[in-house]
Amino acid sequence: YIDYWLGIPLCFLLSCVNAPLKIFGLKKAGRKVPPKKILFIKLSELGAIVLAYPLLKRAKEECPGVKLFFLTFEKNRGIFELFGDIVENDNILTIREDSIWTFISDTFNAVRKMVKERVDIIFDLELFSRFTAILTFLSRADKKIGFYNYTFEGLYRGNFLTHRVQYNPLLHISKSYLSLWQTVNQEKKDSPEMREKIEDKDIALPKVHIPSEATKGAEYKLKEF
Repeated sequence: YIDYWLGIPLCFLLSCVNAPLKIFGLKKAGRKVPPKKILFIKLSELGAIVLAYPLLKRAKEECPGVKLFFLTFEKNRGIFELFGDIVENDNILTIREDSIWTFISDTFNAVRKMVKERVDIIFDLELFSRFTAILTFLSRADKKIGFYNYTFEGLYRGNFLTHRVQYNPLLHISKSYLSLWQTVNQEKKDSPEMREKIEDKDIALPKVHIPSEATKGAEYKLKEF
């Protein structure tokens, strides 16, 4: 309810602020140098966070030394134990849902952290949330990558993204997330087509092996399948 009634006018207002900044060149263009810091936003849906693993893995592989951050709800923090050392514990930013006051406080702290870290690229992995679109704008990242509806019907989320990818509901969400990565080396993207097809072999998800009774108490091992 809040995302609808407050999110729409805020997205419109920030879009109006963003437009002249782009027109008069007051916003920095996306740098072509390898990124040093990348932040991903996925607040809800625990399973979708797991399915974003191939995207995080690709970022680590293609940008050696990059520092990854992830913003999510506090209740989802534990799932990152499956990811090994891809995202360091200190780089997991969380927002509590206990009350409206903790929600506002944690949101303010998350935005302050994003700005302080000077994130190069931000990935908005949400499909419909206007709240995360607003956070993407406030991050002040050079490149803002996420899903955009173009000429298709869909929820209005403003026009802050520098790299817009059309969401395809017929494509597995892990592949949709990976499609966002194809825009990283582009200065900007404002058309729906993608450069290349994403193959099934590109999807590698974390898997926990539960120890048997004979090995009870042993640490879980992270493998890929």
